[in-house]
Amino acid sequence: MAFTANLVSSASLATSTSLAFTANLAITACLATSISLAIIPNLVTSTSLPITASLATYTNLAFIASLATYTKLVTYTSLAFTASLAIIPNLVTYTSLSITASLATSTSLAFTANLASSASLVSSTNLATSTSLAITACLATSAPAPENKMH
Repeated sequence: MAFTANLVSSASLATSTSLAFTANLAITACLATSISLAIIPNLVTSTSLPITASLATYTNLAFIASLATYTKLVTYTSLAFTASLAIIPNLVTYTSLSITASLATSTSLAFTANLASSASLVSSTNLATSTSLAITACLATSAPAPENKMH
């Protein structure tokens, strides 16, 4: 009986021990699970925060860079436009001055040519007149005297 009682006691102790061990295993597993569940969101959060911060920084840097680039392009465009505005009047002025100069040259050349033509015409006319006057004078001088017929 005592052996049987000991066996029963040992069996119930073993059962209660194994139940306690199983309970401890279950508790440990639950604790481990809940701890790991708590750690994972923290890891995810702490990982995503630097990524978000670096994305925000990158976005800001990219935005600042694009603003700087855009400003440079706008500045360069406006400078180029201002320069071209300055160049165009200069070209127009230079062209109109060149045209005026060439017109003045053409006019003065034509005027000089006309003067030369007029002078040569006058000279030719004068020479022709002088020649005809000289010929007339010569003819008048060398003409025989009229005969006196006495009746």
